[in-house]
Amino acid sequence: MTQGHRSDLPARHEMESALVEFAARGAIEVRYGCEWLSTRRDDDGGFAIVTSDGDFRCSACVFAIGVTDPWKPPIPGLDDAPHYADALPPDRYAGKSIVIVGKRNSGFELAQGLLPWVSKIVLASPRPVDTSVLAFSPLGRLWFGTVAGLPPPLLLLATTGLFLVLPAPALAAGQSLHQGTLIHAHATRGVTEAMCAMLVVTSLTLTAGVLWGRVPGFYVGALAFTLGNAAQFAWLARRARALAASGTA
Repeated sequence: MTQGHRSDLPARHEMESALVEFAARGAIEVRYGCEWLSTRRDDDGGFAIVTSDGDFRCSACVFAIGVTDPWKPPIPGLDDAPHYADALPPDRYAGKSIVIVGKRNSGFELAQGLLPWVSKIVLASPRPVDTSVLAFSPLGRLWFGTVAGLPPPLLLLATTGLFLVLPAPALAAGQSLHQGTLIHAHATRGVTEAMCAMLVVTSLTLTAGVLWGRVPGFYVGALAFTLGNAAQFAWLARRARALAASGTA
Protein backbone atom coordinates (compact mmCIF):
# COMPACT_ATOMS: atom_id res chain seq x y z
CA MET A 1 0.00 0.00 0.00
CA THR A 2 1.19 3.48 -0.74
CA GLN A 3 0.17 6.88 0.53
CA GLY A 4 -2.25 9.09 -1.36
CA HIS A 5 -5.21 6.73 -1.71
CA ARG A 6 -8.61 8.39 -1.46
CA SER A 7 -10.96 6.36 0.69
CA ASP A 8 -14.06 5.00 -1.04
CA LEU A 9 -15.70 4.13 2.30
CA PRO A 10 -18.40 6.36 3.79
CA ALA A 11 -17.47 8.77 6.58
CA ARG A 12 -19.08 8.47 10.01
CA HIS A 13 -21.69 11.16 9.36
CA GLU A 14 -22.54 9.60 5.99
CA MET A 15 -23.03 6.18 7.57
CA GLU A 16 -25.21 7.68 10.31
CA SER A 17 -27.33 9.55 7.77
CA ALA A 18 -27.76 6.41 5.69
CA LEU A 19 -28.94 4.38 8.69
CA VAL A 20 -31.44 7.07 9.70
CA GLU A 21 -32.78 7.27 6.15
CA PHE A 22 -32.99 3.47 5.88
CA ALA A 23 -35.00 3.23 9.10
CA ALA A 24 -37.30 6.06 7.98
CA ARG A 25 -37.99 4.70 4.50
CA GLY A 26 -38.50 1.16 5.75
CA ALA A 27 -40.76 2.28 8.60
CA ILE A 28 -38.57 0.28 11.00
CA GLU A 29 -39.41 0.56 14.69
CA VAL A 30 -36.03 0.95 16.36
CA ARG A 31 -35.84 0.49 20.13
CA TYR A 32 -33.02 2.23 21.96
CA GLY A 33 -31.90 1.33 25.46
CA CYS A 34 -33.59 -2.06 25.17
CA GLU A 35 -31.48 -4.92 26.57
CA TRP A 36 -31.70 -8.39 25.05
CA LEU A 37 -31.85 -10.91 27.94
CA SER A 38 -32.52 -14.32 26.40
CA THR A 39 -34.15 -16.26 23.55
CA ARG A 40 -36.35 -19.35 23.57
CA ARG A 41 -38.27 -21.43 21.04
CA ASP A 42 -42.06 -21.48 21.19
CA ASP A 43 -44.20 -24.59 20.70
CA ASP A 44 -45.23 -23.36 17.24
CA GLY A 45 -41.59 -23.26 16.11
CA GLY A 46 -41.21 -19.49 16.43
CA PHE A 47 -38.93 -17.49 18.69
CA ALA A 48 -39.58 -15.53 21.85
CA ILE A 49 -37.09 -12.72 22.40
CA VAL A 50 -36.94 -11.71 26.06
CA THR A 51 -35.87 -8.09 26.57
CA SER A 52 -35.95 -5.43 29.24
CA ASP A 53 -39.00 -3.99 27.44
CA GLY A 54 -40.90 -7.28 27.44
CA ASP A 55 -41.16 -10.35 25.22
CA PHE A 56 -41.28 -10.17 21.42
CA ARG A 57 -42.29 -13.09 19.18
CA CYS A 58 -41.31 -13.79 15.60
CA SER A 59 -40.99 -16.66 13.12
CA ALA A 60 -37.38 -15.79 12.28
CA CYS A 61 -34.74 -13.66 13.96
CA VAL A 62 -31.27 -12.35 13.08
CA PHE A 63 -28.61 -11.91 15.76
CA ALA A 64 -26.27 -9.25 14.34
CA ILE A 65 -24.33 -8.80 17.56
CA GLY A 66 -20.75 -9.04 16.26
CA VAL A 67 -17.74 -9.73 18.49
CA THR A 68 -17.38 -7.50 21.51
CA ASP A 69 -14.28 -8.92 23.24
CA PRO A 70 -10.85 -8.05 21.75
CA TRP A 71 -8.86 -11.18 20.93
CA LYS A 72 -5.20 -11.77 20.14
CA PRO A 73 -3.79 -14.97 18.64
CA PRO A 74 -1.07 -16.75 20.66
CA ILE A 75 1.83 -15.42 18.58
CA PRO A 76 5.07 -14.73 20.50
CA GLY A 77 5.69 -11.00 20.82
CA LEU A 78 2.20 -9.96 19.72
CA ASP A 79 1.31 -8.92 23.28
CA ASP A 80 3.66 -5.95 22.82
CA ALA A 81 1.64 -4.63 19.88
CA PRO A 82 -1.56 -2.59 20.34
CA HIS A 83 -4.85 -4.25 19.48
CA TYR A 84 -7.20 -3.00 16.77
CA ALA A 85 -9.48 -1.65 19.49
CA ASP A 86 -6.55 0.36 20.93
CA ALA A 87 -5.55 2.04 17.65
CA LEU A 88 -4.66 5.72 17.98
CA PRO A 89 -6.05 8.55 15.83
CA PRO A 90 -4.69 8.24 12.27
CA ASP A 91 -2.61 11.42 12.42
CA ARG A 92 -0.49 9.79 15.15
CA TYR A 93 0.82 7.38 12.49
CA ALA A 94 1.64 10.05 9.90
CA GLY A 95 4.70 9.18 7.83
CA LYS A 96 5.31 5.85 9.59
CA SER A 97 5.56 2.28 8.31
CA ILE A 98 2.80 0.10 9.75
CA VAL A 99 2.50 -3.70 10.05
CA ILE A 100 -1.04 -5.06 10.54
CA VAL A 101 -1.40 -8.69 11.64
CA GLY A 102 -4.54 -10.11 10.06
CA LYS A 103 -6.30 -9.60 6.74
CA ARG A 104 -9.99 -9.87 7.56
CA ASN A 105 -12.57 -7.14 8.13
CA SER A 106 -10.81 -5.39 11.00
CA GLY A 107 -7.40 -5.53 9.35
CA PHE A 108 -8.64 -4.12 6.03
CA GLU A 109 -10.75 -1.50 7.79
CA LEU A 110 -7.78 -0.30 9.81
CA ALA A 111 -5.53 -0.31 6.74
CA GLN A 112 -8.10 1.66 4.76
CA GLY A 113 -8.34 4.30 7.47
CA LEU A 114 -4.56 4.68 7.89
CA LEU A 115 -3.66 4.59 4.21
CA PRO A 116 -3.86 8.37 3.57
CA TRP A 117 -1.57 9.03 6.54
CA VAL A 118 1.19 6.42 6.64
CA SER A 119 4.10 5.91 4.26
CA LYS A 120 3.75 2.12 4.02
CA ILE A 121 1.41 -0.65 5.21
CA VAL A 122 2.24 -4.36 5.39
CA LEU A 123 -0.54 -6.92 5.98
CA ALA A 124 0.74 -10.09 7.66
CA SER A 125 -1.24 -13.32 7.96
CA PRO A 126 -0.49 -16.99 8.75
CA ARG A 127 -2.54 -18.08 5.71
CA PRO A 128 -2.45 -17.01 2.07
CA VAL A 129 -5.24 -15.00 0.51
CA ASP A 130 -8.34 -17.06 -0.37
CA THR A 131 -8.84 -16.23 -4.05
CA SER A 132 -12.44 -17.46 -4.05
CA VAL A 133 -13.30 -14.91 -1.37
CA LEU A 134 -11.59 -12.21 -3.40
CA ALA A 135 -13.45 -13.15 -6.56
CA PHE A 136 -16.94 -13.46 -5.09
CA SER A 137 -16.95 -10.52 -2.68
CA PRO A 138 -16.12 -6.79 -2.54
CA LEU A 139 -12.77 -7.82 -1.07
CA GLY A 140 -11.56 -8.33 -4.63
CA ARG A 141 -11.86 -4.65 -5.40
CA LEU A 142 -10.38 -3.74 -2.01
CA TRP A 143 -7.43 -6.11 -2.41
CA PHE A 144 -6.48 -5.29 -5.99
CA GLY A 145 -7.43 -1.62 -5.82
CA THR A 146 -6.28 -0.65 -2.32
CA VAL A 147 -3.65 -3.20 -1.33
CA ALA A 148 -2.10 -3.82 -4.75
CA GLY A 149 -2.78 -0.25 -5.91
CA LEU A 150 -3.88 -1.20 -9.43
CA PRO A 151 -5.37 1.56 -11.60
CA PRO A 152 -9.06 1.13 -12.64
CA PRO A 153 -8.39 -0.57 -16.02
CA LEU A 154 -6.05 -3.15 -14.46
CA LEU A 155 -8.38 -3.53 -11.47
CA LEU A 156 -11.16 -4.70 -13.80
CA LEU A 157 -8.78 -7.11 -15.53
CA ALA A 158 -7.59 -8.57 -12.21
CA THR A 159 -11.00 -9.08 -10.61
CA THR A 160 -12.56 -10.54 -13.75
CA GLY A 161 -9.57 -12.68 -14.65
CA LEU A 162 -9.56 -14.16 -11.17
CA PHE A 163 -12.84 -15.91 -11.96
CA LEU A 164 -11.19 -17.71 -14.86
CA VAL A 165 -8.42 -19.27 -12.76
CA LEU A 166 -10.47 -20.21 -9.68
CA PRO A 167 -10.56 -23.93 -10.59
CA ALA A 168 -6.75 -24.09 -10.76
CA PRO A 169 -6.07 -25.23 -7.14
CA ALA A 170 -8.68 -28.01 -7.31
CA LEU A 171 -7.38 -29.14 -10.71
CA ALA A 172 -3.80 -29.21 -9.40
CA ALA A 173 -4.84 -31.37 -6.45
CA GLY A 174 -6.67 -33.80 -8.75
CA GLN A 175 -3.71 -33.96 -11.10
CA SER A 176 -1.35 -34.82 -8.26
CA LEU A 177 -3.68 -37.57 -7.03
CA HIS A 178 -4.12 -39.31 -10.38
CA GLN A 179 -0.51 -38.75 -11.42
CA GLY A 180 0.67 -40.39 -8.20
CA THR A 181 -1.56 -43.39 -8.94
CA LEU A 182 -0.09 -43.79 -12.42
CA ILE A 183 3.51 -43.39 -11.29
CA HIS A 184 3.02 -45.88 -8.46
CA ALA A 185 1.77 -48.43 -11.01
CA HIS A 186 4.68 -47.62 -13.38
CA ALA A 187 2.14 -46.47 -16.00
CA THR A 188 3.90 -43.20 -16.73
CA ARG A 189 2.79 -43.07 -20.36
CA GLY A 190 -0.51 -41.58 -19.19
CA VAL A 191 1.39 -38.73 -17.51
CA THR A 192 3.11 -37.85 -20.77
CA GLU A 193 -0.17 -38.07 -22.69
CA ALA A 194 -1.85 -35.77 -20.18
CA MET A 195 0.93 -33.22 -20.59
CA CYS A 196 0.50 -33.35 -24.37
CA ALA A 197 -3.26 -32.85 -23.97
CA MET A 198 -2.62 -29.82 -21.81
CA LEU A 199 -0.25 -28.31 -24.37
CA VAL A 200 -2.66 -28.93 -27.26
CA VAL A 201 -5.68 -27.40 -25.49
CA THR A 202 -3.65 -24.44 -24.25
CA SER A 203 -2.23 -23.77 -27.72
CA LEU A 204 -5.64 -24.05 -29.40
CA THR A 205 -7.23 -21.67 -26.88
CA LEU A 206 -4.45 -19.11 -27.28
CA THR A 207 -4.61 -19.36 -31.06
CA ALA A 208 -8.39 -18.96 -31.10
CA GLY A 209 -8.15 -15.93 -28.81
CA VAL A 210 -5.53 -14.26 -31.01
CA LEU A 211 -7.47 -14.91 -34.21
CA TRP A 212 -10.73 -13.65 -32.71
CA GLY A 213 -9.05 -10.57 -31.29
CA ARG A 214 -12.06 -9.30 -29.34
CA VAL A 215 -10.99 -10.40 -25.87
CA PRO A 216 -8.09 -8.92 -23.84
CA GLY A 217 -5.02 -11.12 -23.93
CA PHE A 218 -5.03 -11.49 -20.15
CA TYR A 219 -8.44 -13.18 -20.26
CA VAL A 220 -7.35 -15.42 -23.11
CA GLY A 221 -4.22 -16.45 -21.23
CA ALA A 222 -6.14 -17.13 -18.00
CA LEU A 223 -8.76 -19.18 -19.85
CA ALA A 224 -6.09 -21.10 -21.76
CA PHE A 225 -4.31 -21.89 -18.48
CA THR A 226 -7.50 -23.20 -16.85
CA LEU A 227 -8.68 -25.21 -19.88
CA GLY A 228 -5.22 -26.70 -20.35
CA ASN A 229 -5.07 -27.83 -16.75
CA ALA A 230 -8.63 -29.17 -17.01
CA ALA A 231 -7.61 -31.24 -20.04
CA GLN A 232 -4.57 -32.57 -18.20
CA PHE A 233 -6.72 -33.48 -15.19
CA ALA A 234 -9.34 -35.17 -17.36
CA TRP A 235 -6.76 -37.30 -19.18
CA LEU A 236 -5.02 -38.32 -15.96
CA ALA A 237 -8.37 -39.23 -14.40
CA ARG A 238 -9.29 -41.29 -17.47
CA ARG A 239 -6.03 -43.25 -17.37
CA ALA A 240 -6.24 -43.71 -13.58
CA ARG A 241 -9.80 -45.08 -13.83
CA ALA A 242 -8.79 -47.46 -16.60
CA LEU A 243 -5.88 -48.64 -14.46
CA ALA A 244 -8.17 -49.22 -11.47
CA ALA A 245 -10.66 -51.12 -13.65
CA SER A 246 -7.91 -53.44 -14.88
CA GLY A 247 -6.90 -54.21 -11.28
CA THR A 248 -3.27 -53.19 -11.76
CA ALA A 249 -3.38 -49.99 -9.67
